[in-house]
Amino acid sequence: MPHTPESSDQLVHSTARCHDDSSEDSNGYAIVDNSSESSTEDEEGDSAKYNTSDEDEESFGYVSKDDLEEEHICDDDEEVTSEQNTDYLDFLIEAYDSLLSRYNSKQAVALASRVTFRRIYQRSLIQEAVKLVGKDAVRELAIIGSSQGSNTKKINKTIKVTCSGEVMKGDKTIKQLVQSDIISQKGSKYDSSNKKIHLNLIAAAIPHAAFQYMNDTQTTDIVRKKPRHSIETTLPLQLQYLEAGALPLGTKTRKAHLHWSSQFLKSINCTFNPNIYKKNMRQAVVYENMEWLTERLDDIEGSLTLNTKENAIDSKQFFKKHYAIAQKVRAKAAKQNEEGKKKKTRADRRKSQNATG
Repeated sequence: MPHTPESSDQLVHSTARCHDDSSEDSNGYAIVDNSSESSTEDEEGDSAKYNTSDEDEESFGYVSKDDLEEEHICDDDEEVTSEQNTDYLDFLIEAYDSLLSRYNSKQAVALASRVTFRRIYQRSLIQEAVKLVGKDAVRELAIIGSSQGSNTKKINKTIKVTCSGEVMKGDKTIKQLVQSDIISQKGSKYDSSNKKIHLNLIAAAIPHAAFQYMNDTQTTDIVRKKPRHSIETTLPLQLQYLEAGALPLGTKTRKAHLHWSSQFLKSINCTFNPNIYKKNMRQAVVYENMEWLTERLDDIEGSLTLNTKENAIDSKQFFKKHYAIAQKVRAKAAKQNEEGKKKKTRADRRKSQNATG
């Protein structure tokens, strides 16, 4: 597919593909603390306030901060060396060749290295998971992670996963897999164990699984995490999950997914984290050669008519805005953490004085 070079700042490089990033990452903060009431800006600069103290999570389909989007993983966890994987060079060259049509050589090498490190890391996660539950089960878990999140307490209890791994065999519920220490209960953010399957990491490692499932089965009733308010979007249902940001989306589809992602995260009391989205977006070059995938995405791109909010999105300004929001949230969290420490210190001091008095 032909490419047209674009500015490295624009994140747009083709009439059909929009998924690159040449900017430097800074640490973002994804959680909005709603212990009382907080707000985040929407695309027009308005604020939306949430007060969750009086609401029932299950009746409103609410996703608490323990069930936030966590497909991201730490860069330190992704670091591998070429000696650890004989395919490193092949992966690097493949990514470099794809990126070179949009970037200068130095930028392409840097981005290709990031893509390759993460690709190797994700493949190792898949391989370990296959040993535990089998290939088909891993794919099922990726679909579940994309559509329902990583908090296993909130996943549909009737779902059974057909396992054929070295450790688990037969039909198992998610609860059974958790009790058997096969699946992490909440995801990698809360459980650093590398011996378990983390639904958020598996979903990020196979981002096309949910899309393929919904396309092949033509299903419209897939169980999924629900936003607390309706989102006006032209994004097709089969792309309405966060990990779809790692697919080689067309320019219009990318805008629609950016808008949907930011609004969905806001609806579950999270801020959109540009670092996480860009990290996923860089991986799109890995899937550019999947013909079945690009054909379906091209069909979506060709038929999509964006709404006003989606069409108004400029990727450079969009990410710039959300970097600023993330920094404000991080600063607020740091302040609250410091105040909490001081309060605990004062309480401990009073307790000590009462004990000695």
